[in-house]
Amino acid sequence: MSITINQQPYFPTAANSDLLYVVTSNSSSLPQYQFVCDIQSQAGTILSRLKQQPNPSGYGVFDVGQIIEDYLSYDPMWKSAGFYPATESMKQFKVAFGEELGTSPSSSIAIYNGSNVLGAPAKSGSILYMFNGVVNPNDGHWNFNTSSYFSGTQRALTNMPHTQSIRVGEYATIGAFNGHFLSGSSSYNDLYKISVYIRSGNTPLYNGEYGNTTSVNCGPRSFAQYTGGTLYTTISGSTTTPMRYLNFGYGPGNLSTFASFPTWDNFSVIGWTLDPDAETLTSQSIFDYRFERDTECTPYDGLRFIWLNEYGTWDYYTFTKADSKNTQVSRTSYTQPYVPYSTTEGAARYNISRRGATTYNTQYDDTMTVQSDWLTQEFADWVRELLESPEVYIQEGTKIIPVTIQNSTIDWKRNPASQKMFTYNITYKYANQRRAR
Repeated sequence: MSITINQQPYFPTAANSDLLYVVTSNSSSLPQYQFVCDIQSQAGTILSRLKQQPNPSGYGVFDVGQIIEDYLSYDPMWKSAGFYPATESMKQFKVAFGEELGTSPSSSIAIYNGSNVLGAPAKSGSILYMFNGVVNPNDGHWNFNTSSYFSGTQRALTNMPHTQSIRVGEYATIGAFNGHFLSGSSSYNDLYKISVYIRSGNTPLYNGEYGNTTSVNCGPRSFAQYTGGTLYTTISGSTTTPMRYLNFGYGPGNLSTFASFPTWDNFSVIGWTLDPDAETLTSQSIFDYRFERDTECTPYDGLRFIWLNEYGTWDYYTFTKADSKNTQVSRTSYTQPYVPYSTTEGAARYNISRRGATTYNTQYDDTMTVQSDWLTQEFADWVRELLESPEVYIQEGTKIIPVTIQNSTIDWKRNPASQKMFTYNITYKYANQRRAR
């Protein structure tokens, strides 16, 4: 008996997609035959077991995506400064196959491990590095198009525009893959440092380099190289899964450095990688974003939204225009008679303050609406993810508060020739409404 894996997902890939395995066996014609698929944690613990009879052509097709996504969540790193490894938004899984069969149509059945040995499924596919992202089937891929995030100069896990505005005290983080997922030079992001350059106009105020080292919980590293007299090391194959999906807090609310330069006008955030397969160790930028200080309407703080984007990490945008609030009040009451039948003093005295209608429960349902600034098509396509995100928060001062988006429709502007700029009106509620009384 032998199982062959004909197709399996590549990695890293988004859990909210079709993660297809196609298997076959030279024993699939035996009595009571079924393929057995075990979804396992990184430690080998069985999370779920699936069984499936061969199709008419003798193949078994398993989609493990809907199961794996249940084991991923998100990392609340909104206020983090510097590097922050992902422990919930990216995990490693194993998928193993075996076979269940009997000796006759009425015999007892047993599970074999992919060969003629009794035991749990052991024919393993590739290790799955899964992040809490989503894949649009209309993009032409079963899985996330991983290769595009291991080449080029913009590999951050976000669709945000590369130039935008930000305000004093606002939080912001950025995510990127880290390390070698496959052997070879085509699948690496050794994110060894991130630079933050703060300026006043064109005058440099601060050139900060934040190294990705074991001391910031993003190692371990395997070997060292020197570049320009500075020690940098590449990610080892034993790097734990949370370190392969790094986030970096860079906003004025994240880095205390900004407080030392109150006159800053703009800053850049640049991620750097090393190519250890090159003849000489080379450094190149894998993302580069610029942020302008927003001083418009400074008496109004604006409302900063934080949402889980399509890659399973966080994006941030501040709505600067109209902000309104509507409160629906629900009251439960009863009416008592004006005559005090329950008097305790031997007389029914006239009391002008005696209440008839009495409210014993008042509930509040607050709904807020905010308006964005005028948006280009690039910004509109990005902010649209806020309306579709399952996890949305707002920043109020230094507090991060969960909200739910109430918009049930989204207007798409699809003709840039005649629909150049427009605004979004977002209606939301606090996830935790005010207490009833």
